Amino acid sequence: MTEKQDRFSRAMEHCRREYRDTPIPPELEQGVEDAIQAGCRPRLPRRGLKRAVAAAAGLCACFVVLTSPAVAAAVDDVPVLGQLCRILTGQAYESREETSYVQVQLPEIENTGDSSLEQRVNLEISAVLNREVEESKERAREYYQAYLDTGGDPDTFQPIQIKVDYQVKSVTDQWASFVVTKTESLASAYFRQYFYNLDLETGQSLTLRDVLGPNWAAQGAAAVEEQLEQWDEEQKALLFDNVDLEALLEEKEDFYLQEDGTVVVVFDKYEIAAGAAGVLEFPIGTMPQA
Repeated sequence: MTEKQDRFSRAMEHCRREYRDTPIPPELEQGVEDAIQAGCRPRLPRRGLKRAVAAAAGLCACFVVLTSPAVAAAVDDVPVLGQLCRILTGQAYESREETSYVQVQLPEIENTGDSSLEQRVNLEISAVLNREVEESKERAREYYQAYLDTGGDPDTFQPIQIKVDYQVKSVTDQWASFVVTKTESLASAYFRQYFYNLDLETGQSLTLRDVLGPNWAAQGAAAVEEQLEQWDEEQKALLFDNVDLEALLEEKEDFYLQEDGTVVVVFDKYEIAAGAAGVLEFPIGTMPQA
């Protein structure tokens, strides 16, 4: 061992003794307990946040090298200041009947710092989509009965597939954006999408006016028309004549936010074009970020 390595080893041993012998202040224990109880809190003002981060960094520098694996695992379970909200599967199930096969995955939002927002959104998703599933199952039963009444063989009947799933579009410290989709193999007409764009600071749902400003309809219509102009003639032939895009956007709630703040508006089948065009999506602007 070189002299430099020996000095380093003695210094590290001294640090270990200091670490082991330093009593844990009761305030720290209470602070951890408060953090666990509170979870993700609303954001601090920028100046206060910088001071908090600086203080936390100073504490981490004291013991990060010496923390044992057991302590590290425990620390992983403590909510982190400024940790983003999470969207994860809150309800998942499958069910089989003679007439239908159901697969459901419903999202649940948590860690927003606003329990009323979480409760409202999670209950709404559960109520709306479970009602959709029950309506689809009843429709499948009616279809099966009609199939039998017209001479269909029950042994060759294919159960109607009903599926509910979700896709997270973006999560930042300002907003959460995700889409819940229900499909039904009986007919594409029963396809449904529910868009959730949540302002995590106010706890409210965002509208196109909120994200693009008072001129959102004209701005969005211009953006969509510019993109449609780039379509080839075969695609353009699918568009309906005399569609008032600005009027449609004034009532539009079907949109999502990408991570960089890009606002993407979604038109369902048959809304502005023939069904062969499918569901159409167009970026129409960018939401300012704080």
